[in-house]
Amino acid sequence: RTFAEVFALSGKDLADCVRDSPGCTSMFCEYAKDFVSSMQRARSGAVEDAVEIASKCCKQNQFYQVLYPDPSKLFWNVAVAKKVQGSQIKRDKNRRNQTISMGVSKLEQADAERQVSDDNHSVRSDDTDAEDPGLAEMLSQVASGGLPETLAKDLETFVPELHSEFGSHMVFEQAAERDRAVSSCISILALVHDRYDVFTGPQAAPVKLRPEQWQELRRIVSMISPNLEQMQAVVVLLSIRGLGKSKTVLSQVPSDMKRPERAVMHRMSVEKQVVPSVVWLSETQRNYMNDA
Repeated sequence: RTFAEVFALSGKDLADCVRDSPGCTSMFCEYAKDFVSSMQRARSGAVEDAVEIASKCCKQNQFYQVLYPDPSKLFWNVAVAKKVQGSQIKRDKNRRNQTISMGVSKLEQADAERQVSDDNHSVRSDDTDAEDPGLAEMLSQVASGGLPETLAKDLETFVPELHSEFGSHMVFEQAAERDRAVSSCISILALVHDRYDVFTGPQAAPVKLRPEQWQELRRIVSMISPNLEQMQAVVVLLSIRGLGKSKTVLSQVPSDMKRPERAVMHRMSVEKQVVPSVVWLSETQRNYMNDA
């Protein structure tokens, strides 16, 4: 038998243990809230699932993270843009290797292998700043050519924070917040470019936005008439604002920055490697975000 199987603590005794310590009470309440919420969303009530959920809730507890921080989630170890661009280089490398394996001339093979070597070297270099992926150009193309069918995938490419594997949300284990951020970006672009079908596509019939409501929203957008510079700031803000809800993020910011919106502002000014899209904004665009 393990210690947990031998030792049992009743609810009343547990309350007596933690009530004299505000810190213990806060830690236990946070854990209990997360555990109950996770169990309600669980597909089954199996013991194995409960054990896994309990372990996850313990590790995402703020008190646990202070005592046992995950090195991969510490701000100074996060390099989102380089990770994302590195994955794209690796993907291109695999495509070139497939081309080589299908049969090309020796000269072409040598050129491809040399290019792969150069790409790998650039990924390993810590002195090379990540390049702007071109969000402004993408928004310009959308303005002139309309919303592409690949918009959700394009956002992953042009907004590193939204990458489905190496983005900021995934680093801090916020897959649901990432999905909400992508949905928000698509919705605002659909609204600005008058795409009612895209905006309401995911909505169920009983709660679908009515055409007259859509027209009211469109009138507001027409009054504001946002330019490309403002739209880029909006997309970046929608992409990163959910990071302020992360307990791992909040545990690393100063005590006066513990509110979600302040935590986001702190990363924008101090921890830009966590939100690299901010680096590629102008001072005017950053002011738009701070004033939002």
